[in-house]
Amino acid sequence: MDLKTVKEKQVSFLGIFGLGILMLVGTSRFALATHSCAPSGHIDSQRAADVSWDENTEVDLAGYRLHYGKRSGRYETTIDVGNQTTCVVSGLDPKVDYYFAVTAYDVDEEESLFSNEGFSGGDRTAPIISDIRVTEITSSSAIISWATDEPTRGELDYGTTAAFDLRVYSPTETKTHQVTLSNLDASTTYFYRFSLTDSAGNIGVLSGTYPHTGLYFTTAPAPTPSPAPSPNPTPAPAPEQAPLTISRMRVLPVGRSRDRALIRWRTNRPATSRVEYGETASYGKVSEQKAPLVTRHFRAIGGLRPERVFYFRVVSEDSDGSVAVSTGKFKISLSRGKPVIRR
Repeated sequence: MDLKTVKEKQVSFLGIFGLGILMLVGTSRFALATHSCAPSGHIDSQRAADVSWDENTEVDLAGYRLHYGKRSGRYETTIDVGNQTTCVVSGLDPKVDYYFAVTAYDVDEEESLFSNEGFSGGDRTAPIISDIRVTEITSSSAIISWATDEPTRGELDYGTTAAFDLRVYSPTETKTHQVTLSNLDASTTYFYRFSLTDSAGNIGVLSGTYPHTGLYFTTAPAPTPSPAPSPNPTPAPAPEQAPLTISRMRVLPVGRSRDRALIRWRTNRPATSRVEYGETASYGKVSEQKAPLVTRHFRAIGGLRPERVFYFRVVSEDSDGSVAVSTGKFKISLSRGKPVIRR
């Protein structure tokens, strides 16, 4: 074949680019391992690399070989990919860095030197915890569910103090999690925190500072025992109290401030005032709780930044322990030099 310099090669995988020029020259043949490219539609993206490069132009080109290993310039594995310019390499360890290079060979099995090296970094990103929900709260139990951006397993610590002295496990690696807390005390506030691990060993933690943390819930009062039967007619029960509700919620600027906002809302009966907010749906920050029970609520929050989306929710609790929560999000922008806050 015509031993000429082929055009620059480029490999791309996991956002990494950079295979250099291949020179087709006669070299010793590589011992090929029994590996092959994986079907792209049936792989674990955390354990695979999708490698591609530009096509060679020689008329007697026979194919390419993809070489990779765990050390730069030391390639333990070789895949003969044939006359194609892409290969999905599966079965990789997500905790390990891999180095890739390509060679081209012609119909006479003359093979080029290695191309420039490409790199695939191991997973070093901690999982992100979101969509936390506490449901089916009774006087002795509650269900906590959450989601992660990648499969994880781990633990949820909880308790009535900052010691978080109780623990439940979520042992299966999955993106959606749910645990049931049982044997709880009635009319008691419980605080909780997460520690979750992905397949690469990265740990995601979500917690707060006791007692001003958004990760808590209060169990329902203990059921009232049924009264003994009476020979006298039982009067009709009093109508149940309407649920605590939140309405007329608004987000307002605070004077000319560019990093503060005023949250205003109303409740249908006197209750406390609290705003939880942050740059993610997990919030992370909380305004001081206003102790007096009122129906007109005003809470100021600070530390906001222009053109960044901030999530928030308002929480009110009445004297009976009923809690109402309203969710939303707002964004600060500037208009003619003045801050404008819009939903």
